[in-house]
Amino acid sequence: MNRVTARKTLYLVGGPMGVGKSTVCRELNRMLPRSVLLDGDWVMHERAIVEELLARLPIAECGAQVRWVSLVASEEELRGRIERDVDSGLREADAVERALAYLPLYRELGSELVDTTGRSPREVAELVTGRRERFRRLTQAIEADAAAEPAWDPSVSDRDLLNAERVSRFD
Repeated sequence: MNRVTARKTLYLVGGPMGVGKSTVCRELNRMLPRSVLLDGDWVMHERAIVEELLARLPIAECGAQVRWVSLVASEEELRGRIERDVDSGLREADAVERALAYLPLYRELGSELVDTTGRSPREVAELVTGRRERFRRLTQAIEADAAAEPAWDPSVSDRDLLNAERVSRFD
């Protein structure tokens, strides 16, 4: 499989209304330069729906991997976001209760959960792609390496170290 094919990832991003799906997906589209964004009100609150959707796509033939993420938020955060939308005329008054009713369904799906509470769209998009976690692990490794005591033994010559390196390459 070539390098380009191995990098294909299908991101399925679900969650109740008001959680930030469209905003986060637009940010993902900006972060991933060769990506395509298909935005729509697809209902992905049941595992069977997602499995049927995936069964219809040529995932293996494309050499793609699937990252299935459900965006969630605290009830307080979700309520506040939707109430602001209702106040500005973007949503109907019953939207708050409908979104809150769906929230537990996404928490129980078995998808990867990403909590949007108190996070910017960029932060959430980084969590969805895994970049934030990779950056955290890299930073921890660098900090651990910097904190480690140098393994220098004055009785070992440079030539001994070079010979030990050559031997370890072939072990």
